[in-house]
Amino acid sequence: MTSGNFYDSVERHFTTFDVQITGHSADAYLRAFTCVEAERRKGVVYLFRSEREVPRLVGSSDILYIGQTKNSFQRRYQQWAAHHATIKRNEHTLAGYGPIRLSTCDYRVFGESLLAAENQLLWWYYANHFEYPPFNYTRAKNPGKVKPKAMPQEAA
Repeated sequence: MTSGNFYDSVERHFTTFDVQITGHSADAYLRAFTCVEAERRKGVVYLFRSEREVPRLVGSSDILYIGQTKNSFQRRYQQWAAHHATIKRNEHTLAGYGPIRLSTCDYRVFGESLLAAENQLLWWYYANHFEYPPFNYTRAKNPGKVKPKAMPQEAA
């Protein structure tokens, strides 16, 4: 597994919302968290991604956060829009790394359950950068001992 494979898989399987978080206000977060894509996408793993890459211990990445939700993305985040507008790290990210993009993928592409898929993505990220995404508190289970799952292949 290489960082190229991980990011190729992200680009191939994740769909990015049309609406980005472009400002540090409750309205900016609410627009992104309640857009049509956010309402429709359920049972997904998702990424918060910056416009410009953030330096990591090894390399750099535009992935800020890896998460999962069984409900719609809108249901998961709509109630937290005002809170996100008060977080200093979000303000710093927008100022230094540009708009925040939201991307989702059906969890079954990466695992048999939501938690397994999230864990798999966290493991691949850790395997590439030797640290987790900057906004994540969730850690992969035993990342040094987990055997990575093969990258999903495109349908023939």
